[in-house]
Amino acid sequence: MKITKSQLRQIIKEELGMMSEQEMDLEGRTFNFEIYHTERDSGFEPSSARLGLRAYLVNVPYSMLDPRSIERMKSRGSGAGRSTWLLKPSKEALEKWPEYDARVHRAYEMAGDRQPPKPPPIIDAQG
Repeated sequence: MKITKSQLRQIIKEELGMMSEQEMDLEGRTFNFEIYHTERDSGFEPSSARLGLRAYLVNVPYSMLDPRSIERMKSRGSGAGRSTWLLKPSKEALEKWPEYDARVHRAYEMAGDRQPPKPPPIIDAQG
């Protein structure tokens, strides 16, 4: 099957239009993240006591997402393989939690519209 230049241009134009529509869908949303302590480090309390879920970062707007994670998501292309699980909050959003340490904490988007249960602290990125 041969594709002419004009057909190829049309296909590219349609794909770029779909990508920008999906990006606009993200711009109006807010995202929730779980922050985990992922590595053992030295300190006063036993390190195993500090591993696991440490906090929730909620209400993170599109503007406070890490641009590199947005680009990673876009590079995966459209369709079923494209997912917001690649999104990460920006350094600015993560610093809303005073205990945040980039060396040992990792943030992961919460699946669906799940709301954070207690007891870890909830940090509102816009408040």
